[in-house]
Amino acid sequence: MFQSVIVDDDPFSQEMMKDLLKKNFHNYSNSQICKTVNEAVDMLSVQQPDLIFLDMELPDGKGFDVLNRLPHINFEVIVTTMHDEYMLGAIRHSALDYLMKPVNKSELKAALEKFERKIAELKKDNRQTAPQRLSKLALPTQDGMVFLNIHDIIRLESEGAYTKFITIQGDRYLTSKSIGNYEDQLSGHSFFRVHHGHLINLNHIRKYVRGDGGYVIMSDNSSVDVSRRKKDDFMKAIGL
Repeated sequence: MFQSVIVDDDPFSQEMMKDLLKKNFHNYSNSQICKTVNEAVDMLSVQQPDLIFLDMELPDGKGFDVLNRLPHINFEVIVTTMHDEYMLGAIRHSALDYLMKPVNKSELKAALEKFERKIAELKKDNRQTAPQRLSKLALPTQDGMVFLNIHDIIRLESEGAYTKFITIQGDRYLTSKSIGNYEDQLSGHSFFRVHHGHLINLNHIRKYVRGDGGYVIMSDNSSVDVSRRKKDDFMKAIGL
């Protein structure tokens, strides 16, 4: 039995989701309901559910406000909404799936199967005592080493045989290793090589502007071109 929470202010959507779960997915039939951002933050601060179904339009804010206000997120998120403009935000917040309302049985089934596969994989990793995934990256400097939190890295830019790192703190670090070397190290951490000279953190995308290849605007307001050759793979990486 999995513990789940429905964060949604619409009574019809609440009952529809509870009914779908109760009739078709018995392992999720005891879902609790939160109607506002504040109510969800209060509940999730003291409880540890396995999964939340998160609506975007709430009376006191957006669904992502719930995630932003929690110090730790130890549950999976399935976004449920009538709006498609939150897709990039869902990617940045590592949402497991994105379901458009009204949610239908087949799409919900696929999302829950994805959730259960992920839980099974995590349990398998724990049993095998796999080492924790790298959370910091060491950069050599003249004085020694600088250790960067990987989630603080906005993007990497190639400068010949060197690589420049740009962080959310506004720091810039130049290293003597190629960008290809760091592409390998950062695989599995939501980084994507949008151009031969640019490796970006997908969690820091603010906007994608369509075009021949198009370009992205990052969280520091910098813009980075997406090459035509990389465009299709990039669109898949962001779930479009």
